[in-house]
Amino acid sequence: IKRCANLILLGEEKATVAARELESCLRESLDNLRLSGVITYLDCHCDGQVAVEWIVTVYDLFEKVTEALQSRLSAMMVTASYTDGVLRLRIQAGCKEAVNEPLNLTLEGGTVTCEAQEEDLIIDATLEEGGVREC
Repeated sequence: IKRCANLILLGEEKATVAARELESCLRESLDNLRLSGVITYLDCHCDGQVAVEWIVTVYDLFEKVTEALQSRLSAMMVTASYTDGVLRLRIQAGCKEAVNEPLNLTLEGGTVTCEAQEEDLIIDATLEEGGVREC
């Protein structure tokens, strides 16, 4: 909640921020998951300036995944990058039991896929300039 509020406040001040803001949000959230016994890993390559709206949109997706799986999570590996006007997020969530179906996720202005593989969920999200909405 704190991270999302900070992003919204940043968006009121300026339209773009350092893409590393996404890394800060993800790192803090993963640190909190680790305190709950979840094994976490973050690989972030976010350089340059990006629209605050994009960071909010992608972070909101991350929060939805985390909230939906919180009681079942055993591990979460997150990869994020922003290069050449494309923001990508990949979440590999390990669960304590088999996942019977993927989550129903959407990404405003971008694409998102969710694939269930036994105890794992793999979510890939992409936002790019001129991108289309797909679910």
